[in-house]
Amino acid sequence: MVDTPKQVLQEKLQNAKYQPELATQWTKEIADGVKLKIKDLGLERYKIIVNVVLGEQKSEGVRYITIE
Repeated sequence: MVDTPKQVLQEKLQNAKYQPELATQWTKEIADGVKLKIKDLGLERYKIIVNVVLGEQKSEGVRYITIE
């Protein structure tokens, strides 16, 4: 299951160049792809939540905080 997100990312972004106008579409496609592959594993008792953050790398750091 750990390789599932990596597989979907490689499929969707292997030869892609960052385009801000397509980033929203890509994040949705990646999230949906990961979610479908995890559901195919038959984990029916679990709620699957996928969070995708996509941004351009410009020698800047990224901070991401989540509060549950």
